[in-house]
Amino acid sequence: MSINKIKILRNRFFYLWMMITAIIIFITVSFMVNHWVFPIQKEILLKAEKEKLQEMSMMIINRLDYYNQQVLTGKSSLIKAQNQARLEIEFLNQKTNEQNYFWIYNINSSLTTNQLNIQKFNQIIKSKGFGFLNYNQNTEDKTNFENQENYFVINFQPWEWVIGRGLDYQGFNTTLKQENEKLIKILGMILLVLVIPIALMAWILKLRDWSMIAEIKLQTNELKRLAMIAEHTHSGILIMNKDGEIEWLNKSFTNITGYTLPEVLGKKPADFLNGENTDPNVILEMRQGLKNRKRVCVELCNYKKNGDQVWLNIEVIPILDSKQEVINHIAIEQDITSRMSVEKEKSEMRKKLIHSDKLATIGELAAGVGHEINNPLTIVQGNLEMLGREYAKDDAFNIRFEKINSAMERIRGIVKGLRSFARNDSEEQEIMDVHEAINDTVSLVESIFEKENIVIKKNFGCNNSKVIINLGRFQQVLMNLLTNSKDALEGVGGQIDIITKNINNQVCIKIIDNGCGIKEEDLGKIFQAFHTTKDVGKGTGLGLSIVSSIIDSFEGSISVKSKVNVGTEFEVLLPLADCVLEIHKKQEKVKEKSTSTYRGKILVVDDEEDIREILKSYLEDVGFVVDEAADGQIALEMVKEEKYIMVFVDLKMPNMRGDEFINNVRNKLCDNIPIIVVTGCQLNEEKSKTSDIVNRLSSGIIYKPFNREEIYKMISNTAAKIYTKAS
Repeated sequence: MSINKIKILRNRFFYLWMMITAIIIFITVSFMVNHWVFPIQKEILLKAEKEKLQEMSMMIINRLDYYNQQVLTGKSSLIKAQNQARLEIEFLNQKTNEQNYFWIYNINSSLTTNQLNIQKFNQIIKSKGFGFLNYNQNTEDKTNFENQENYFVINFQPWEWVIGRGLDYQGFNTTLKQENEKLIKILGMILLVLVIPIALMAWILKLRDWSMIAEIKLQTNELKRLAMIAEHTHSGILIMNKDGEIEWLNKSFTNITGYTLPEVLGKKPADFLNGENTDPNVILEMRQGLKNRKRVCVELCNYKKNGDQVWLNIEVIPILDSKQEVINHIAIEQDITSRMSVEKEKSEMRKKLIHSDKLATIGELAAGVGHEINNPLTIVQGNLEMLGREYAKDDAFNIRFEKINSAMERIRGIVKGLRSFARNDSEEQEIMDVHEAINDTVSLVESIFEKENIVIKKNFGCNNSKVIINLGRFQQVLMNLLTNSKDALEGVGGQIDIITKNINNQVCIKIIDNGCGIKEEDLGKIFQAFHTTKDVGKGTGLGLSIVSSIIDSFEGSISVKSKVNVGTEFEVLLPLADCVLEIHKKQEKVKEKSTSTYRGKILVVDDEEDIREILKSYLEDVGFVVDEAADGQIALEMVKEEKYIMVFVDLKMPNMRGDEFINNVRNKLCDNIPIIVVTGCQLNEEKSKTSDIVNRLSSGIIYKPFNREEIYKMISNTAAKIYTKAS
């Protein structure tokens, strides 16, 4: 071992010994102060406060004696004298501005309080006429005074009054704290006198390690020289020691933040740059990366010297020595405030557009209304169906039943209608003639377009124009595409052509205009939500996104071709109704076969007993054996013990939610059991994690309120999928 290493070890040993000595001295002094000095100080102050209580109470007695003399000499009535005495005591209470008010007790009254020791109170009054007793004051400051007699009472016999005044715990604690702080300062000075020489000697020993000091100094100087190269860069540069304390910074950092080197030397950047909107998660990410000696790059909101926000792109690089130990950090910071401001404005604009859009507003209403009434509506409808089956032969009942059922269907239709604004797949579809739908839509807007010098021409070339669509949704598609064409022809007029023809087993609908066209770089984005090529305030960026979603729900497709200053062509392809029905017939055959195959025991999981009863009744009517569970935790245990062919589960339940139950079943128990989600709220109301689990791991979704046919259809569809997959 070299001499230098021996010196280093010796210096470190003495340094450690001196620090331990200083700690022992500090602990010893602290113990003496807490267990000896402070208690004595408290007793002295407490005694003085009690004497003060007694003196002030005697002063009140003297005043009462004065008023009593007024009564005895006939100068005042008893009631008047007592009222004047009360007013004077009340004035004294207000004047002292303390919490230890004077209280008046009537010795002959029925005294009921949990604050005074009644037995001790009576003993003092009947014996000496005055004294101290315990008083349980309702304050958080009484901790150190419980079971102590700090409440002074004195009897004024002529009026049978007892005057009481208690210790002001809060004021006493404040005084005690001030006196203790004085003692701490004195003892602290004494402690410093003892510790400073020890610390000074330890520091001197540490400085003797010349080799370490020289190495650190050399490395620091080298870093500073390297930093000088970056003095004129536009990026702010910081050089910090291994603890993150600033040793050097360049002019650009000062230009960005306003801080100079003398102001921040020895400080950590977080001490003066972080503020209210600084993301603590990003700070944690930085610290974790630096702890692992990794290069870190983040975007962070910081604050300038004048208080203004500044967004910085920060890259921190650890500098390692030959032993791979961190000796310094270099931080490179770029001002990205302008970019972040643009992104923020864009985000805020999108939010405003969304909230101003009628579709979003009604969607929120649908979610709220649907969630609140779907469960009770399901219970009413289910029980109504069961009553209808039970009293089917009662003519009088059937008349009223049909009226109630009709009203229920109206309510159900309203709820489903509201839901359609939040989901595209909730609208019922039927066989429609495309040409009739186009004619109806054009008749609505034709006169409006003509006023703007725009002509709509139709060229129907389909031999078979029957498709399966929802008329309202399809008209929404046509209106949106026609409106886009009108906007492209605004101010110049022109022509919009609507052309139909059959391509293979599809109906092709083309809407063509000779307007301004769409730029090539925008063509791939026009069906994305919030993307718009229109001026601010003239479009939400949602129209074509909704169009694409509706066409998808019809099992069709939409595409676009466009050239700037030439025109735009939208092409919609929809499958012919004959082809769709043929596919459905094949699926029904599979369903019929699979429904008879998958009979057995089904588990129903819902926290509402009435809904469980309705589902159980529906399922037992077609031969299933049904078990019930009130929450996901109970259901999970039942799935472990019993083999079920299918599970119906609600989402929002106590103890364990439906999505948690599904995740546990799929990952831990059985990955192929069909699980049907039965819920009263839209999945877009749920957290993204819940929606993800349901979409990935469930076998289907039924929205409340539901009827018997929907349950049977879901069972048939689920069984068909399993059968098809198995075969």
